[in-house]
Amino acid sequence: MGESARSDVEQWYETYRRQMFNLAYRLLGIVSDAEDAVQDVFVALAAVPQGKEAAIRHPRAYLSKLIANRCLNVLKSARRRRESYVGEWLPEPIVESRSALPHEAAELDESMSYAFLVLLERLTPTERAVFVLREALQFEYAEIGEMLGKSEANCRQLFSRSKRKLTEKIAEPAREAAEAAARDAERKRLAAGPEAGAPSAGHAGGEVRPSAGQEERQRGGEHGGGEGLLSAGKEAEAPSSGHNGGGGLLSAGPEEGRRGGGTAASGGGGAGRAPAASSSYALEEERVRRFIAAFRLGRADELARLLTQDAVLVSDGGGKTRAAIKPIYTRPRVIALLAAMASGTYLNAEMTVSRVNGRPGITLWIDGVLKGVIILAWNSGAEDIAEAPLLTNLYFVVNPDKLAHLKLLEG
Repeated sequence: MGESARSDVEQWYETYRRQMFNLAYRLLGIVSDAEDAVQDVFVALAAVPQGKEAAIRHPRAYLSKLIANRCLNVLKSARRRRESYVGEWLPEPIVESRSALPHEAAELDESMSYAFLVLLERLTPTERAVFVLREALQFEYAEIGEMLGKSEANCRQLFSRSKRKLTEKIAEPAREAAEAAARDAERKRLAAGPEAGAPSAGHAGGEVRPSAGQEERQRGGEHGGGEGLLSAGKEAEAPSSGHNGGGGLLSAGPEEGRRGGGTAASGGGGAGRAPAASSSYALEEERVRRFIAAFRLGRADELARLLTQDAVLVSDGGGKTRAAIKPIYTRPRVIALLAAMASGTYLNAEMTVSRVNGRPGITLWIDGVLKGVIILAWNSGAEDIAEAPLLTNLYFVVNPDKLAHLKLLEG
């Protein structure tokens, strides 16, 4: 390869490496796999015959195409492996080191938030690629079609289908909580005997009514991990803005012609964006500290003030350490599990507030060894805990394999 061609690739590497890693991480959810995908693409480019680079007029789109297709191949094989995974599969978190540069932190926008990555697991590999390329990176459907070898119309259909799936996923916790509350009420009624009278609240006439937490979300924004990612609107194709003043991904408004405007990926807002909004970040950090204090002291009353009625706790131990195999639904059950953790596995653990995927999270340490990362997702429909409980989702990543890339933090 000539010097000019080599310098083109080197320039692209310097300019686009971080963007390409972010794309690969959104698609794969595994840090090492994302790094490998980026490395493979640039190594392959370095071997391209001299003069080929000159024909590439849009390097960002060209590199995105290479990354997306490489990640699709990885996803298709990973999907089969995850079918036999023990327990719930969660993405690897990105925990920023103390030495992280400000511009690196700023790149962890809303579409890199942990709740967003969890939602993406609902999609097929192709749906995920279309959704990320369109919603997070703002490519046109025609460009996405060219990248993935599909028609523009097909890409539109895949994008709409992805929105519907994610909206359905958001509604699951509230539905599960309402059904769990109904089952508990029915058990209590049966235990009390026939004199108990009419069915308890939440289970009248065979109809499952919304829980208190579900009503909270209907007032303040749906169960999208509190990040403004997917506010459930009147239709899946046009969700309402819901969180954070309408700044989140999939915000309302005309779907077409949005390039460069409105989403977190292009500098728009949402609670899941980078810590540029210092007041929002500081408020969330204070909430995390309140959670840590309540957890360590076993303050069930304080946890109850933090958690929504239909809160969900998901653990990922991968069968290699103690963790709940299935999601835990409803505030009482989540609090019970947290109490067991605090008095058992994490009795002597040190809990540190850390920046996880651009937002305040928690790292768990035992004897100086990183044992887990906790990500808390908040419903931003109410500005203060005193107004309404805000903690909707708790993600515990304790699989040692998913913490391996964070070993440098132990130094």
